[in-house]
Formats: sequence, structure tokens, C-alpha cells
Amino acid sequence: MTDQSAENLQIVKAFNDAFMEGRIDDAKAMLAEDVTMAEPESLPYGGTYRGPDGFLELGGKVLDTWDFPGPLEMSFHAIDNGQVLSRTEFDGISKATGKRFAGPYLEFYSFEDGKIKRIEVFVDTAAIAAMVAE
Repeated sequence: MTDQSAENLQIVKAFNDAFMEGRIDDAKAMLAEDVTMAEPESLPYGGTYRGPDGFLELGGKVLDTWDFPGPLEMSFHAIDNGQVLSRTEFDGISKATGKRFAGPYLEFYSFEDGKIKRIEVFVDTAAIAAMVAE
């Protein structure tokens, strides 16, 4: 692992810790001003969100969609090109239907100047769509 990969891995871990602990300002500080977050279009909160405020908008939409019965299990992996992959064992209950979705949720992080520049999400969109459809 390169020094840059190790540094980026630590940034993602700190970002997720801050977010999960409710330290939103700390999490936002790790995002580039022009960060983009891309969720699959077929999700209720799908689309591309821009900037730290877009991150907050996305987080609000996710929390409007799901209840989380417990802590999420997460693992983080540095990739040789400087990107970081996080794998979350997603476990959520749809607020619309009461149905539960449990499965892997992948996020790829890219960086610029020591900040998170892009987060791209990969998940089983068909399974989630079935859980949240009323």
C-alpha cells in the first residue's frame, strides 16, 4: 500500500466515524467543496449530489427512507490507485413499507488534495426498490 493510499484510507475511516457519531461539521470538513456523491438513479434518493450541502441533503433523504435497527458493520479497503472502497452490511427498515433490506452496500471514494472528491455507490437497486415501494 502506498503512503497516499494509507492516508486516503484514514480519511474515509475518520469521515465515516464523524458522520456516524453525529459530528457533521467534522465530516463536511473532509469533503472537497465540489465533491459529488452518486447514488443509483433508481433509488428513492438516487441522483448526483454536489458539495458539502448536497451531502447533507442526501443524508436527510436516506434517513427519511430508512430506520436502522442497529449499528452498521463497515469495512474499508485501500485500492492501489489511491481510491478507497467501503463495504457496509446495510440493515435498514423501509419507513414506507416496514420491509427490511439487508445486504452489501459499496462506496468508492476518490480524492483530490487530501479531501474526498467523489463518492460513488453500488448496491442491489432492484432489491431496495422492492422494499421501499408502497
